[in-house]
Parts: sequence; C-alpha cells; structure tokens
Amino acid sequence: MFSKEDKGFTLVEVIVALAVVAIVSTSLFRLFITTSYVNREAELTDLAHTIAVGQAESFKSNPEAYPTEVRYFNKNGAWLPAPESGEIPTGSVIKTESTVTKPLNTSGNSTGYFPNFVGTIDLGPYADWDIEITPAGVIYCGKHKTTLELLAEQEGSRIKNNILPIKVEYSTGGVNLREIHVTNNSNLETAIYFFKKESGQSIDFNPVSGQLSITDIDPTSSATAKYNLNLEVSKLVKNVSYYMFTFSADEYVYH
Repeated sequence: MFSKEDKGFTLVEVIVALAVVAIVSTSLFRLFITTSYVNREAELTDLAHTIAVGQAESFKSNPEAYPTEVRYFNKNGAWLPAPESGEIPTGSVIKTESTVTKPLNTSGNSTGYFPNFVGTIDLGPYADWDIEITPAGVIYCGKHKTTLELLAEQEGSRIKNNILPIKVEYSTGGVNLREIHVTNNSNLETAIYFFKKESGQSIDFNPVSGQLSITDIDPTSSATAKYNLNLEVSKLVKNVSYYMFTFSADEYVYH
C-alpha cells in the first residue's frame, strides 16, 4: 500500500500548473521583446547622434569644401560607400543627408558674420581677468581676484550645438598681454571670440578648466564668411528610411 506522502499530482493540478507557467512565460516574453526593442532604439539613437557630431566636426574642419551628399552607415558607425547603381549599401542602418549653405560673397570689407553672443567682456586696462561659467550656464566675469559680476544668464536661443559664444574686446590701456582665468563648470563649450584692436595684443588663458575654444578676430582683416550645415538623420529598416532628427551647425571662416 502507498502512503499519502507517495501520492502524485492529479491531471487537473498538472494542467493548472502548466496554464500558470504559460501565462507567466508569455508576459515575461513580451517584456523581454519590449525591452530589447527599447534598448535597440536607444542604441540606434546614440549611434545616430555620434555620427551627426562626427560629420559636424568634419564640416567645421573645412566648411568650404564640405560636400552636399547622402551617406550610409552600418551598426558600428562605419561609413558605407554607395554602389554606383545608387542602391542602399548592405548593412546600412543610418542615413544622413547633408546640405551646406555657403555665402554668396566672401571678398571685400565686411563687418562679418558672428554668433549671437551671450555677452561682451571689455578687458579695459586690467591685465588679469576671471571668467566663470556655472553648471547652469550663468556667466560671471571681473577683474582677477575680485568679486565677479553677472555677465549673462543662459539663453537657449543663443546656444547652438552646446556652444556658449562670448565676445571679448581688447580696449587700449597700455597692456598688450592679458591673462584670463577661465573656469567652465557647465556641460557647454565656451567659445571665446577675441576682437583685437591693435597689433601685438594677445591673451593667455591660464588656468583653464572645462571645454574652451578661442578664435582671434582682427577687425582690419577682410570679410568673414558664415557656412551652415543642415544634417537630416534617418534610420533604415529593411531599406525603408524613417526620419529621426535634424542636426545643424555653423562655422565662421575668417579671410
């Protein structure tokens, strides 16, 4: 004879257990599929932004020669040259369409094209200055080792592609070499345009923390030219293009 401890599962219990497992498994499978899809879309978006930034940097290095064209990239971000037939290369997941707007005339005297500056700093007769950008993008400046005064709040309309453009003027005062201490605690790149008024004027940036770029502008030079890159980025699914976003960048060339 068998004891109660030796009793197995009934057919009904097995069916109910299988039904519960099936329901739970189906939900988990759907969750897995959804998570995989979301992760894939996030990876594709990150890849698209990386490609766009890379093309923008290439454009800025030589805007006068940057082509207007369609490019294709694989899942590793590598550029895939299109076949002569014009077909989409195998393995393409990202497509970019670039359009470069060039100035009609870059000769002769001109006041030039410049960014929409968030503020202007007049160095005056002092040799040393401080510039500080807070994490929120608020700009303070003033004579070195003194109380800094507010130059400008962050203005979204003046910030393009994460760049914070500041104009620096060099007033006469008998000091040719100035030292500016820049502390950039924001995630923005501080682009400083240094407008020289006399020959022999120069600036040392020391110390510098955070992202910083310097452009020297000589008012006596010939015209400046503004180039604009408009980049439309799309994803490719079975060779069908789906719009993702538009990326724009400006570059100023000084002749």
